[in-house]
Amino acid sequence: MGPRNFYNFHTFVDLQLKDRWVFTADINLFWRLEMEDGVYGPSGQIIRFPEGSSAHEVSQALSLTSRYTIARNLVSTAIYTHLRPGRFLRETGPSEEIDLRD
Repeated sequence: MGPRNFYNFHTFVDLQLKDRWVFTADINLFWRLEMEDGVYGPSGQIIRFPEGSSAHEVSQALSLTSRYTIARNLVSTAIYTHLRPGRFLRETGPSEEIDLRD
């Protein structure tokens, strides 16, 4: 989703496990700003039209990140994100939960 016409609550916690290892847990909550708003991609192109739902809740995403500094200019990062569709997405088309790993 792109940063257009929605509220976003994003909070996170960083845990410094060792000098070189940091673990982060964060949650993103997304709501439509107005009932007339759809959901847009990063380029601004609409990816979900507003018709079919009066819900504001678009989705929630939980991410877990592990960063390990191998050397001064070399860092290894692993990320897992679980995206749960909110009521708006469930009411307006396909809305499977998604797991992303990087």
